[in-house]
This record gives sequence, C-alpha cells and structure tokens, in this order.
Amino acid sequence: MKAWRLLTPLLVIATFVGCVVYTTGAVGRRDPLWFWPQTLPAPVEVRVSRAGQLWRLRPGEPAYQEVTAALAEQLDRIQGVIRLGLIPETLARYRERETTIEVLYAQPLRLRGALDLGRPTRLLLPLSGPYSDLNVVFPGDGDALWAGALRVESTAVFRAIVARLP
Repeated sequence: MKAWRLLTPLLVIATFVGCVVYTTGAVGRRDPLWFWPQTLPAPVEVRVSRAGQLWRLRPGEPAYQEVTAALAEQLDRIQGVIRLGLIPETLARYRERETTIEVLYAQPLRLRGALDLGRPTRLLLPLSGPYSDLNVVFPGDGDALWAGALRVESTAVFRAIVARLP
C-alpha cells in the first residue's frame, strides 16, 4: 500500500509531463503525428538543370530513384529553417548558369520539422551558385518559391547524381 502512495504521484507527474511535451509538439508543428517518421509521396517529376541544359527524370529511371531516395533521407533530417529568399534574378541565374534539382509533387507534402514547415508541392535544391554551400532546399507551391529555406545535412549526394548524368 505504501508503494502505491509513492508511485501514484510519480505516475501523475510523468503523465502530465508527457502530455505537455506531446501537445507542445503537436500544436507547434500542426501535426498530431509529429514524432512519427515521415514518408514522402513519389514526385511527379524531377528536373535537373545544369548550365541551361534540362533533364526531366520520370519514375522508373535510375537517376529518378536515386534523387527521390536521397531527398527522402535528407528531408527526414531537416536541421532548421534559414531566413533566405530567392529573387527573380537568382532564379534566372540558376536556370541559365547553375546546377539545380527541382522536385515536383502532385499533392502537398507534409514535412516534419521543429515547426510547421508548410505544405509545399515544389522543392528546389541549388547545387552550384548562390546558397549552394549552405545545403538548403527551397520549398514552394505552384510557380512560387517561399521565403525561408530548409537546411539539410548535405547535398553532396545530389551533386554526385548530377555528375553521372550524360
């Protein structure tokens, strides 16, 4: 009986702390399953641009599989959000002179991070040029990219994939 008298307050406190942690995560991220590993849908298309040359990778192609697998791995380990935005001149430079990967989805993604990261349908990874050294992914929707870039662990694997393209 004495054991229950000591154990009951500890269980109540542990339950309360657990509820506070869960609720804080769920509200801050706007995702009730914020602790669950994310699964990304297959992209509709992957566009690789290198010095003005464009490759459209479709499901079933080896490079498509490599890019989507690497992207899923990197987006599962988002390290934060950086206050960056792209101006039209930078986007034009990316398309004309730099190397980028752009991934397009049919349905909005539900990215899980420390905060609610929006529901993008488009992701742009700069592999050369401005911001390429920061290991960032620019999310967007439709034709627009949003202000704020997602910082990922590394973009080296994407550079290796692009280097193998003809």
